[in-house]
Amino acid sequence: MKAIRRKFTENTSRFIFWDETPDFKAAFDYKKLLNTGDFTSSLHEEMVYDSFTTEDWESVPFKTCCFLLKPWNGSNAVVLGDRTSMAFSVESRLPFLDYKFVELVMGLRKTYGDDYKLGYKGWFIEAMKDIIPEEVLRRDKRGFTPPRNEWLKAVVDKYAKFCYDGCLVSNGIMQKDRLVDFFADVSSGNGKLFFAYKVVLLEFWLKRFVEGNEYAPQ
Repeated sequence: MKAIRRKFTENTSRFIFWDETPDFKAAFDYKKLLNTGDFTSSLHEEMVYDSFTTEDWESVPFKTCCFLLKPWNGSNAVVLGDRTSMAFSVESRLPFLDYKFVELVMGLRKTYGDDYKLGYKGWFIEAMKDIIPEEVLRRDKRGFTPPRNEWLKAVVDKYAKFCYDGCLVSNGIMQKDRLVDFFADVSSGNGKLFFAYKVVLLEFWLKRFVEGNEYAPQ
């Protein structure tokens, strides 16, 4: 809590949100370990927080929705919905992804910002009570938990070697010797495996979109 208070007092425009997640914190530690000194000195760290910095604190619940929807929906939820359905030739629809619906809900949030008192998904349950069976509306949330760490490790184990003399090293972003040591055991540190996976993704993104190399190693 003291660390959060310190962050807030350092920059009162910053929304303390994503930067408190374990993966975000781990990324900051590992980037300091792997990045070259020249690259680090060229960074403007405040840019990392641009996505959750604001001067408008009129409605904290409304602003929370914005911070959730903008990065998550556009870069993750919508993309996954589209790609997974197309990959298996399934016609899917995202019924709540309609700008009029979103504007209505956001308007309600601005006017009635205390909907959290209604309980989990209060408005949604009320709107769907004559459409969806009560037992479905009231049952506990059930998620799908894939073997995430096994998948991430499989990607890292197969493709990490392409980072050693790749774009990240040749462009002076990361240090080769530290990358080799880092990838030697990606399961030993908190958030290390996820960050290692992101390093591999970044390497291939640079190969494809910066260097224009369409070759994908098998």
